[in-house]
Amino acid sequence: MKTFLTGATGFIGNRLLQELLKEDTEVHVLLRKPSAELPKSKKVRIFYGDLTDRQAFTAMVYGLA
Repeated sequence: MKTFLTGATGFIGNRLLQELLKEDTEVHVLLRKPSAELPKSKKVRIFYGDLTDRQAFTAMVYGLA
C-alpha cells in the first residue's frame, strides 16, 4: 500500500507514521523544514514544501503512481 502524509513531524502525525511503517506501507511525507527528523526507512520518501505549494504537493501525489 502507498499513502501520503502531512504533519509527520507533529505529535499525532509522527505516531501515525510509526504505525504505517509497522505495516508494509510506503509513505510519502510532505515536510516544510528540511532539517526535520524522521525515521530512517526505505519506505519513507520525503518531499519538501507545504500544502500551499502546488508544485511540491503535485510532485508528492504523482509520486504515488
